Amino acid sequence: MSDRWQERESEAQQKLAALSFLVGVWDGEGTAGGQPIRGRLTATMRLGETFLEVCEQLYLPDGTLDHEDICFYRYDASQQQLRVLQMVQPAWTAERPVVVLEGGGMRWFDGPLGPQVSLTPSPDGLTVTVRLPDAAQPAVELHYRHA
Repeated sequence: MSDRWQERESEAQQKLAALSFLVGVWDGEGTAGGQPIRGRLTATMRLGETFLEVCEQLYLPDGTLDHEDICFYRYDASQQQLRVLQMVQPAWTAERPVVVLEGGGMRWFDGPLGPQVSLTPSPDGLTVTVRLPDAAQPAVELHYRHA
């Protein structure tokens, strides 16, 4: 492996370290659209710890799968920023910049008119919040604990 590729790998690993709080399996409860929901979130480092894969499934109270997505977080050296590629059923994708929050956690968004997603660690777990523009309350809010 060339020195430049090794530098790139090391840089990606260092930048992704800010998101390492997500690694593991998480179970959560909360609301989506004002209705109760349960969730499972699984986060794993991949490909030499240069990608973070995060899978999330949300279930209705009767156990029916309501939502599922897979996100791949990476460091984009050409743009010097963390980015997320989100894949959602049915065959929809979007790539967005990721902002690491002071004090821990992260946020990503789709511009001023799109949804904003925050993942914030806490002493007892993790909170995932999805906010829609001009909405007073979060569209989705889940509180996760390690499974």
